[in-house]
Amino acid sequence: MNGVNDDEILDFVELTRHNDFSMRFIEFVPYTGNQWNDKRFFPYKNIIETIEKKYKIERINPQDPIARYYQIEGFKGSLGVIASITEPFCDKCNRLRITADGKFKVCLNSAREIDLHEEMTDEELIKVIKEELLMKPKEHGGIKNMIGNGNRP
Repeated sequence: MNGVNDDEILDFVELTRHNDFSMRFIEFVPYTGNQWNDKRFFPYKNIIETIEKKYKIERINPQDPIARYYQIEGFKGSLGVIASITEPFCDKCNRLRITADGKFKVCLNSAREIDLHEEMTDEELIKVIKEELLMKPKEHGGIKNMIGNGNRP
């Protein structure tokens, strides 16, 4: 986030030098209760520019619909950026989510949640999932539609 932790990006990048994992950065998304503020927003472009000031990065895995992945020559790990605000990928998203408290979400940026409870039969569960998939939005509608919509991470 701009002015909060954007000065730590290169520290996280350095973790990929000797560790074989993917470090992913995500644009600050307005959820209910996370004190969204436009001034804190640090877009994908700025993340990449910050990294490129110190490292030469190469785009890898361009077919991934969610994250843009990069490699730094000589580093074991890779970098990824999820630009859900500045470069939405809703129409390509193939993710489904179940929250820690058992709520089913077809879109991380939507407030809509369906309670999956133990009493549901397999048939009921399949029916609910299919119905929700058919209603999955093609786009999240931008920041203005996300602020104050009751969504939670």
